[in-house]
Amino acid sequence: MSSTATLQAMDAMLAAWNARQWDVYVDFHDEALEAVFQDGAAHDRDEHLAQSLSFCAFFADAKIHTEPCLTHFASETGEDACVVARLTGSISAPMIGANGFLAQDRRAFDVTSTLVCRWRQGRVIARRQLITPDLIWRQLAGL
Repeated sequence: MSSTATLQAMDAMLAAWNARQWDVYVDFHDEALEAVFQDGAAHDRDEHLAQSLSFCAFFADAKIHTEPCLTHFASETGEDACVVARLTGSISAPMIGANGFLAQDRRAFDVTSTLVCRWRQGRVIARRQLITPDLIWRQLAGL
């Protein structure tokens, strides 16, 4: 894929996530996907989808803002691409996060998310996503 085609595919993949079109979203990922999050643990495609479903169940209005994104770029070959975008969401009831922060009712978060993907034949074969969960919880707790 060209760098332009890869960036268009990244945009389409994130649009499917935002629209909760999980069949479309998961189809952008190779069956042998290796997804790595900030904790360093590697997850396969099914685990990655399960984490996305769980996150969106928890933060029903979560959105990755890609228009405009903060920045995005791809390698000349289109094999590697990166998107840095705002990730927003909110909660509708008070809850306590894993870090012990009490999130207040109707609080929102607005953080930066970085997604780096390696593509092969139009599908993501490896991805690293960086989000700061503590920052999300701090914002939800009003700290």
